[in-house]
Amino acid sequence: MLVDQVWVLTELMNQVLVPGSSITIQFTPDGKTGGSAGCNRYTATYTASGSTLMISSPLAVTRMACADDVMNQEAAYLEALSQVQMYNITGDRLTLSDAGSTSVLVFTAQSQELAGTTWDVLSYNNGKQAVTSVLADTTITIEFGEDGTISGNSSCNSYSGSYKVTGKQIEIGPLASTMMYCAEPTGLMDQETQYLAALQTATAYGVEGTTLELRTSDEALAVQALASSAFTPTPEAAVPGDSIEEIIWQWTTLTNQTSSETTTVPEPEN
Repeated sequence: MLVDQVWVLTELMNQVLVPGSSITIQFTPDGKTGGSAGCNRYTATYTASGSTLMISSPLAVTRMACADDVMNQEAAYLEALSQVQMYNITGDRLTLSDAGSTSVLVFTAQSQELAGTTWDVLSYNNGKQAVTSVLADTTITIEFGEDGTISGNSSCNSYSGSYKVTGKQIEIGPLASTMMYCAEPTGLMDQETQYLAALQTATAYGVEGTTLELRTSDEALAVQALASSAFTPTPEAAVPGDSIEEIIWQWTTLTNQTSSETTTVPEPEN
């Protein structure tokens, strides 16, 4: 099925992608399409009938700048989209072709399986109606076990608990955490408390390319994370006033650990 599926690009004009980069596309039932072009997000409208597929041009694209090879690939991808006139789905493979039936883009259906995956958190809901990036010089991780356990590092302490997935719905917690105190950087312990609370508010999830989003029952973003093995194109510049995305950086952990007790993390209040 074309709609309600995340498709990840595997071939661009018969060429493989820049190592570690990720390009995606989704089609919604109301005629909208979009995804990640590798550095920027893009949106458009489409019409599909039988094997015919037309994507509107020009596309709406954010204006971030990344490494040259990623930007060249992105330009080639967006140009290829404008050539698409036909599509074919075989198993989990989506092929988009031009008017001459020549394949220009090949995608594979994105797995939504969480078991056995690990993630580096990029941002989380701070409980004050705002999503905030992880502090510089800290790392927050998530690991979904095959046995229904969830664990990771919440920037100072280690945490663990259980999770349950039903379709695209998820239930996380209760969580338990060690009780170390980390004095630096400023705000670290608040970040940890807010993150663990946000994690337990998640009721739905989605994986797109190398990104995981956990959302609350009212569809607010609870946690956003990047696959631990993923390559992150380094943003070099943003065009002022035109970008609709933040530049997000990943950092390594710097902690001052003084204790190793364990406590149960309270679930957030409803």
